[in-house]
Amino acid sequence: MTNEQLASEITKRRKQADRGCRAWSTAFHLAFGISTISGVVVAAIAGKNISVCGINLSDYVPLIALLGSILSAAGVFGGFERKWKANRITRNELDILSLKIAAGENPSDKVQEYIDIVRTHDAAILNDSFKLEKPFQPGEAKRETLVPQTAQGVR
Repeated sequence: MTNEQLASEITKRRKQADRGCRAWSTAFHLAFGISTISGVVVAAIAGKNISVCGINLSDYVPLIALLGSILSAAGVFGGFERKWKANRITRNELDILSLKIAAGENPSDKVQEYIDIVRTHDAAILNDSFKLEKPFQPGEAKRETLVPQTAQGVR
């Protein structure tokens, strides 16, 4: 495989991972947010005689509670959070691979430092889905890297 073919494949896979990251993040956060809000709404109107435009809202408490439960279940059993994290890790690892290819055989300390910054940022956002085995020290010849801790191949 030529460098051009590899770059093309990385770009294609990166776009796919980016779309997946955005879609699963949106699905996860919407399911979580709406289910939380529906619980608050149920608590606010349960047992009260509240009417809006002639509609008694307390009649809809079971429906609103059911909506919240369904969204929570869909988020958990659908693995929205896991899929979002896996796509985020894939996207950023492909960016790092592209950077390493561009840097050539002997990447500078700055490139290695940048890679550690990106991975540390991911670890913070993803609740330590990456584990830093040994922090990078400028001038180091060989170093340990961050290791992904999530499932591979999730789309």
